Amino acid sequence: MESLFETSGTGELKPLLATRVDVSKDGLTYTITLRKATFHDGSKFDSADVVYSLLKNKTSVNGVINGPLAPVKSVKASGPSKVIVTLSRPSNAFRGGLGKPTTMIAPEGYFESANVGKKLIGTGPFKFGAFRADIDLTLDAYSGYWGAAKPFFKKVIHEFRSDEAATISALKTGQLDIVGMLLGAGVDQVKAFKGDSKYQTFFWPSTSASYLFLNPNTKILQDIKVRQAIAYAVDRKPIITAAVGGYGEPSCVVVPTWTSPWNSTYCPYPYNVAKAKALLKEAGFEKGLTLDFPYLTLAEFPVSFEILVAQLSAVGITVKGRGMDIGTWVKEVWSTPTPVYDINHITNNAALDAYGCKLTTPPYGNSILCDPVFEDFISKNDAIVDPSKYTAAMKAQANYIADQSWMIELFSKNEPGIANAKLTGIAKYRTDYEMDYRKIKWKK
Repeated sequence: MESLFETSGTGELKPLLATRVDVSKDGLTYTITLRKATFHDGSKFDSADVVYSLLKNKTSVNGVINGPLAPVKSVKASGPSKVIVTLSRPSNAFRGGLGKPTTMIAPEGYFESANVGKKLIGTGPFKFGAFRADIDLTLDAYSGYWGAAKPFFKKVIHEFRSDEAATISALKTGQLDIVGMLLGAGVDQVKAFKGDSKYQTFFWPSTSASYLFLNPNTKILQDIKVRQAIAYAVDRKPIITAAVGGYGEPSCVVVPTWTSPWNSTYCPYPYNVAKAKALLKEAGFEKGLTLDFPYLTLAEFPVSFEILVAQLSAVGITVKGRGMDIGTWVKEVWSTPTPVYDINHITNNAALDAYGCKLTTPPYGNSILCDPVFEDFISKNDAIVDPSKYTAAMKAQANYIADQSWMIELFSKNEPGIANAKLTGIAKYRTDYEMDYRKIKWKK
């Protein structure tokens, strides 16, 4: 499936299903010109599909999808190849969302059809072939693809593997050609491939922020001194070294994309055991306190959990851990107004605006914590048209979140991958978690 535009490594919009967008001087009207394309079922792509998809995406329960569409007042077709989107206010988030899954386009009526949950229908170079849960997804080249460059491969089998040691072994024996992303134990093996001419290693520039988040419903955490103490107790470098093989940049501000102009070295609570202990004493916890930490049992999380337990213990905080599979974790921690945890850890690619009180991303979402200062940042910043003023305002917003310590950023993560050296065309940048097969082919 494709969105209207795609986002380049520098943050610019590049044409995808749309060829251009014209914005009125007041920033309220977007006229989007569409290209000629067809869906995988043979039907023609036109403005009716865009109107349908944007209005449907606006109702999504996912803050990353619906957030940028919040200021959309109307979406109307202007003939088969143009769509006019009217906003209630200028919005930087909407403009950026044009190049993200926010504007992913499905055929008109798709979400009410029998295909939902069974077969994806898009306009991309590969079409849905077959899906076996937890095993693989087969993609078949789409002969009717609108792009001038057709897919090199007729079929791609995208496997889902949890055992990274076995995955790397499969690469060595030729069962696999690309390992798209390593998250856990396999990260430590990347260095061994760097000097081997049979393979190539690549690193996706960071589009993810890895951070701790605290539960606003926990009474003892409502004291900012306790939150600050937790922040001071964290030493980021050992976590990066042990949990992600050193492939990350320490950071104190929650900015997923490392190249964002409002990223900075701001760090109000650098690692300081003495300050952490002093703040706990001031808060009345001189003898320590105990926190519940249900952690994910995949990727970097088990290792980072063990390190965090030791670091927090050093300042007098006892952590009681509960390992969880991702399904249970999402249900009990991430997507409920009454989450059961005190402290937690996630690596996420959501921009700060996706954490609004009325959205779904904790610790602020699900109406758990409605911070009027943060909400004011979200509404006012999004409407700033001047780029320099917008950057300054976003930096102030990121710094404010760091000050409050409900979210304690650990690092910006760079995920490594390994591929057969005879392949070329692997994308150098990733907007989301996609694997871009459009230009991949065997070298001549």
